[in-house]
Amino acid sequence: MSTPILHTAHSQPNHSQPDTIVVAIVDDHHLYAEGIASVIRMESDMTICSIGHTLGSARTIMQTCMPNVLLLDIDLPDGKSIDCIDELLALSPQTGIVLVSMYASTDYIQKAVQSKIRGYLTKNARRDELLQSIRSVAYQHLATFSAPVMTEMAKLMTQTPSAQPSSAQSINQNPSRIEASALEQLTPREREILHEVQQGRSDEAIGTRLHISPRTVETHRRNIMEKLGISSRIALVQSGQTEK
Repeated sequence: MSTPILHTAHSQPNHSQPDTIVVAIVDDHHLYAEGIASVIRMESDMTICSIGHTLGSARTIMQTCMPNVLLLDIDLPDGKSIDCIDELLALSPQTGIVLVSMYASTDYIQKAVQSKIRGYLTKNARRDELLQSIRSVAYQHLATFSAPVMTEMAKLMTQTPSAQPSSAQSINQNPSRIEASALEQLTPREREILHEVQQGRSDEAIGTRLHISPRTVETHRRNIMEKLGISSRIALVQSGQTEK
């Protein structure tokens, strides 16, 4: 069964939106990489600039292609890409790196939160979820995570709160709590959605529970984050945990 995708606002400077999203793929499973490329090539606003299968090819792609989005497998024959994110971004700072893996490993997720990636997707994501994630990173400069990854992130924040600020600053700003005066700015519907987000539910799940579309949930969530001065969904989830 596929999993929903969660999105959070990213803290990097806003770049102009590309007319066509240039995507690169690095994955040592050749059939998977070609399959993803075929899906992306069917989209009128996306193009594939390169496909690689090693960490070395990722370095070359970042230097020569400088894609808007790099879909990057973690376990590669010549090393773990998750240990080289800063090095890769130094070659192409504007690229949004989205890690792709079969596993939502706690060790991988902890390293991911400490890096400047734009997302972490599990390989069982649906076609539409993958495409939505690419567009979110490229057009809206959001960070995007599969639901299992987001769940593990929330657990890490709860278990190791002292380590959280430094590990998440590249993706979120982390308020320790939401003040009552700030909550007064929210409409009843926004408070309802805030509560659902704090439970770790995805936009799809919230929409189903409240009988509204995921896009409407996303719009409300952005308004909530703006009103509360919070820059990420992860921080919203943690704010609910710290208030318990």
